[in-house]
Amino acid sequence: MNKIKTDKLFFAFNNLKKDQISLFFLLYFIFILIFSIYNFIIIQNPFERFEVGSIAKEDIVIHQDITVVDEIKTQQEKEDFLAQVQPVYNLYDSTFYNQWNNFSKIFDYIKKERPIPSSIQSFIDERTNIKISDKKILYLLILFADNESYQNKFKTILYNIYSQGVILKSENDLAKSSDGFITVDWFRTTDTIRKSVDARSLIFLENKERRVKEEVEKVFGDSYQLKADLVLIEKLILDNLAESLFFDQPKTDENKKEALNNFSPKVISLKSGSIIIRHGDEITYEKKRLMELATSSIINTNIRKFLSTLVLLVISAFIIFLILYNFSNSIQLYKRYIVYFFSILIIALALFILYDIYVISNKPMILYFPFLLFYFLIEFAFPKKEQVWIFFSFILPVFILSYFDENILFLSIFMFTILYFINLRTPGYRRSIFVKTAVALLLNLIYVLLMKYLFINEMNDIPITIILLYTILNILLSMVFYFGLQPIIEYIFNFPTIYKLMEISDLNNKFFSEFLMKAPGTYHHSVIVANLSENAAKACGANPYIAKAGGLYHDIGKIKYARYFVENQQGENPTVDVLNPKMAVSIIKNHVKSGLQEGAKLKLPREVMDIIEQHHGTSLISFFYSKALSELKEEKIEKDTYRYNYPKPHSRESAIVMIADAIEAASRTLKTAERKVIESLVDDVIDKRSKDGQLEESVLTLADLKAIKETMITNLSSMLHGRIQYPDEKYIQELEKKERLRGI
Repeated sequence: MNKIKTDKLFFAFNNLKKDQISLFFLLYFIFILIFSIYNFIIIQNPFERFEVGSIAKEDIVIHQDITVVDEIKTQQEKEDFLAQVQPVYNLYDSTFYNQWNNFSKIFDYIKKERPIPSSIQSFIDERTNIKISDKKILYLLILFADNESYQNKFKTILYNIYSQGVILKSENDLAKSSDGFITVDWFRTTDTIRKSVDARSLIFLENKERRVKEEVEKVFGDSYQLKADLVLIEKLILDNLAESLFFDQPKTDENKKEALNNFSPKVISLKSGSIIIRHGDEITYEKKRLMELATSSIINTNIRKFLSTLVLLVISAFIIFLILYNFSNSIQLYKRYIVYFFSILIIALALFILYDIYVISNKPMILYFPFLLFYFLIEFAFPKKEQVWIFFSFILPVFILSYFDENILFLSIFMFTILYFINLRTPGYRRSIFVKTAVALLLNLIYVLLMKYLFINEMNDIPITIILLYTILNILLSMVFYFGLQPIIEYIFNFPTIYKLMEISDLNNKFFSEFLMKAPGTYHHSVIVANLSENAAKACGANPYIAKAGGLYHDIGKIKYARYFVENQQGENPTVDVLNPKMAVSIIKNHVKSGLQEGAKLKLPREVMDIIEQHHGTSLISFFYSKALSELKEEKIEKDTYRYNYPKPHSRESAIVMIADAIEAASRTLKTAERKVIESLVDDVIDKRSKDGQLEESVLTLADLKAIKETMITNLSSMLHGRIQYPDEKYIQELEKKERLRGI
């Protein structure tokens, strides 16, 4: 029965998670949709339609920078520009060496074996890829084999031909620049050189006979003995002519792409505030055309912004969703962070809307946007390891809201990155706030001054005193607003800040005084569990403040029925001796429910409430289960009846408190405090919890469990350390008496 109940709770939990996923994407979509609608309504400034010859009734002003491209003229110039880019060909020496190696084999064979022509032909067919179309060439090869000088000259001819570039295509099919040149990457055996070559100097189908003949005559023209054989040499080379030059499409495309970086389209640029047509001017065809181009540009710009918004929506939505989903331990926690994050985004959206409505845009938005305030608001709520991604996810929609203002983007990343790492070296949160405020002020000043003096932008016309004043006020007001919002945010969202956790973990609180009086055993047990959990959390990189608070409050549900729990019993034991196992288990399991009720009254952070709810998971209450089995009073004993029916730990902190709780309770039964015994105890507890599946949802790794185990063993060894037994007074007196008798 309890198993079915637990399954229902699990499925209900998953259904709630699905609802939260839907809620997140719905809220994010609505947020971006509102911005997009605002963007189209406010930014788009459609012009009144005029006919040629009519008179303008008012000034037609452009309210944003626009750039109109003359696409037809641009396309024509682009084609002409790319036609000047030289295509790239690769020239390989390997073609020459491969062919010469074949000829060299033939010469070596002839010189060594002295074969007859038919044997030479067979050798050539079987061992090489050389083609012999005339039997007279075999005798020419024999002549070359016996004359090393002829071989060298023949090698020179081949090298000269292939190094010039052989491409077996028609000249008209060659890709070349408009001036007839190509770029050749010559891959030689020792290096690679690039050169610009006139395409007419290559060897192709139309000129190969002439070029081969020229090379043969140039080398063998002075050899009287070979005058009659020059035609055979030419035929041998032409029959075996192979390509050494190959068109390189990727490199050619890369060159064209690089060349396009220097290509400027034909554009018409208009600055924001430019007057296209003045009041009373006659509308000419050129002015109407300019208005149409300007209107088209504005609409296209807004369409691009809208499409960019959709792309950024998909990217940022999934990133933020995954971050919030992964570190949330419960539905309430996840929902709370969603609401908080969207609250920050809405504040940012409101600032941008105010910026536009009240026409303060005569000064750059960078002077007004409170970067530091948003950094503090994110740092205040989100865990350290998630802050980088939250910053990134926040900057994306802010970049949209700023109409893709690169200054907003760059300064946000610049400031957030540096302030994030300052925290690693600054002790004390309060001190960190003031240090970060000073650094933020310095970063802002440096950035805006660089923008003013090194770049041409909207800040060049603003006096330096105004820039300094706005920057200082921006940072100081950000800090003031943050300190004002901090307690409000803490109260509304109940975030587990360091101050909040330290406050609720203070043992001098009135609650702990009452806890100690009503359930002293549970109180001392909780203090020890808190210490064990805090140290274990530090060891594995979890949040030690949450773990400590969870350890202190995990058993507060026992206060209501303190006398039914063994640690609070002094002599009597009603849970074991009086109540039957089923009744006892009901009381024991109920302490989790009572703890949640008490935690709600105390307004504990959701993370601590989760630990109260999850610190037993679905573990077995083995003592009373074994007692029920031994008594055999029931017809059938359901094991699930003797299990807790609460969620398993979903966070590392919850799992650590579960382990610390079990280890501390088990350590009370130890008869000796030897380290080996403690190690065995810790191993046994962790192993049982793991095999029982209690840690499977807690994202604890094996490395985490190892660190937790070592920390628990060390802390327990210190807490349960032995002491030497001091002799009583009577024994000392007897020893002194014996000493005196020995001296007589």
